[in-house]
Amino acid sequence: MSCSCKISTSFPTALPKQHGYFRVSGLVFSIIFLLLFTCALITIWVLPTQKDNIAHWLSEKVGHAVTIGEVDMVWQDNRPQLLLTSMKVLQDEGVGALSFTSLRLGLNIWASLVDQQLHIGQIALEGVSVTLVRNQQGMSFFQVTDTVGPSLVPIDVISALTELKKISLSAVTVNYFDRVSTVLTGRYIINDAVLTHEKGAWDSKTSVLLPSKLGKAIAIEASWQLDANSFDETTWQIEVVADSLLLDYFRSYLVLRNIQLQQGVMGAKIYSEGRGKNIVSIETTFQGEGWSLSHLPRSDFIHVDRIAGQFQWQQQAEQWQLKSQQLDVIIQGQQADITELEIRQYGQQIALSAKSFDLAVISMLKPLVASWLEQPEQYSISGLMQDLEISYDTASGVQQAKGQANDIVIRDDEHGVLMSNLSGEWSYSPSYSLFQFDSQDITIRPDENWQQAMHFEQVTGELIIQSVSDQVISIQTNELVISNPDMMVAVDGYSDYDLAVENILHNEIAIKVNYFDVTKWQDYIPSHFLDPDF
Repeated sequence: MSCSCKISTSFPTALPKQHGYFRVSGLVFSIIFLLLFTCALITIWVLPTQKDNIAHWLSEKVGHAVTIGEVDMVWQDNRPQLLLTSMKVLQDEGVGALSFTSLRLGLNIWASLVDQQLHIGQIALEGVSVTLVRNQQGMSFFQVTDTVGPSLVPIDVISALTELKKISLSAVTVNYFDRVSTVLTGRYIINDAVLTHEKGAWDSKTSVLLPSKLGKAIAIEASWQLDANSFDETTWQIEVVADSLLLDYFRSYLVLRNIQLQQGVMGAKIYSEGRGKNIVSIETTFQGEGWSLSHLPRSDFIHVDRIAGQFQWQQQAEQWQLKSQQLDVIIQGQQADITELEIRQYGQQIALSAKSFDLAVISMLKPLVASWLEQPEQYSISGLMQDLEISYDTASGVQQAKGQANDIVIRDDEHGVLMSNLSGEWSYSPSYSLFQFDSQDITIRPDENWQQAMHFEQVTGELIIQSVSDQVISIQTNELVISNPDMMVAVDGYSDYDLAVENILHNEIAIKVNYFDVTKWQDYIPSHFLDPDF
């Protein structure tokens, strides 16, 4: 009391605040002391006698018998933790299938005292060895037969996770047996992994060393908003960084329309978002080397020396979209590039666009994709297509197309170059096609009947082909000018041609000849075009 009087006399204005402060501080210290005292009691008297109860509680959680070597209470980050050492989870026949060097359980002391049962907020595992089996019935942490027996109790993962705040793993060895996809079977080592949780929001980060047959390592970061009532409503994001994946063992999954990736190496960084089992978007940067592609069931092989690029893929209802800013390819020593590629699909409609598209890619992959393009395999095409746009219907084929052609070369593998250095703007639809020539140093050899190719220094003007009926087309030229040292000729007009009988129905063509070297006429008109008596 005398102490209170002295404080009141010296500091009359501060008495209420200081007095309240001491009361609050005393309450806090009392609670802390009570918690410390409780932990001490638990450590000294309760834990040694509760080892079997803790083991029984854990057994109920995982559905299998659990044995514990020692139980202790330790402090870490100013929080009490239950330390279990030499712990094993047993199969039904008593054989250990899951073991831990140490298992730390972060305790919620207050909730445990109030409810009189163990409440755990964090789990830390070290030196874990586990056997993980996947079969047609699902996943199990134990070695089981293909038929899951009644003694196997599945773990409710979602319910178990929602009770925790943090899980950390280190030095974890997983002996994985996949009876659905046997290629994934092997030993996986998790160096470090952390899983945190707050009000349904989860974050995780881990790095995994792969079995040597699959590659080097992968690093994974993920976050998701867990819906305990329905996994389909759980939203998630995941980023995977893969180092030197060996694709040989995944060949059965890497098939697109009979084209199979047989072998190769790939490194990739993949970011994906989704909801439940559905993927909403994917962004990836990848680089592959030494790929071998084949066309099933044939044994044709195409060797891809290197491929690198970025892709973004999005899905919305029945519509998807694929974008690539840059794609670099070296196939059998020949390089090709594609920039700003975009493919959009809705139902039967597919739209493709590209800022630049190296047509050499088509020729490089010719043995594999010729059946897709309905292009005879003896023809090859190269050159650069810019501002390319194609609209395609899966039932009726190409609907519209346009672009800027630069230095296009068309080659017959048997007879050589048919056309080279073809340049100009073009557009196409099933009933109307337009090509606006702007070509320099162009070479043309329509077929093997020409003794030699025709060379022109310049070709300018328009060529139009349009359908008049199902069997008749009209070929029209507007200010089409061709020139070289032998001639300079301008052609305007049109010609109607019957495809069924291969005959010209009507001609209306005006030809203006500025100059022509008549001694060279046979270089431009093959003899088979003329009557035998000419």
